[in-house]
Amino acid sequence: MTMTPQEKIVQIAHLMFDRHLTDLAGGNISVREGDTIYTTPRYAGARRHWDLQPEDIMAGALWDEQIFDNPRFTREGVSHVHAYRHFSEATAIIHAHSPWTLPFATFGLPMEAVLKSTQTFGALEIIPEVEPYSEEQSDEIIRLVDRHRERIGEHGAPVLIPGHGVFIIGLDLDTLIDSVERLNTNAMVLLARPLVEQLRAGR
Repeated sequence: MTMTPQEKIVQIAHLMFDRHLTDLAGGNISVREGDTIYTTPRYAGARRHWDLQPEDIMAGALWDEQIFDNPRFTREGVSHVHAYRHFSEATAIIHAHSPWTLPFATFGLPMEAVLKSTQTFGALEIIPEVEPYSEEQSDEIIRLVDRHRERIGEHGAPVLIPGHGVFIIGLDLDTLIDSVERLNTNAMVLLARPLVEQLRAGR
């Protein structure tokens, strides 16, 4: 049975939280169908604890500027909308506070792909520090993704947002949540490398 966009977003939101790929502080999920965008609502984590129902999902017209004035519109939605407007092929986006990628985002470090399951992404790049939730942030995300636009149609095109986590643009939510987890695991392995090297040296 085919899910509606609202049902699919709710399914992935629950999965994302249950698998510890985001936290109560935030994250957001969206789907585009034609000129309609569906997004998780503002405070999906902080106030709703990711316990969402299909009726909680917000829908709006992608090209209608009034979407930004809706009090339920997620703050990171500005970058979702501008990404969809720029990348006509994109139909799904996830922004997540995945815990192992956050150190790379917080300290401004690109992340090397060390796992076979993340080789397709190459190094995970980070946008410059700009005003959060702004059009400038959207522009920086678009600028980086434009360099590897073909990844949108593969496993998704991810970037890091300084101090704020991973933002990945693609074609479907099942692929993107898989990619978010792979990147999170890759980050964990990288952060464990110094300990492994100490163990290898017999320290």
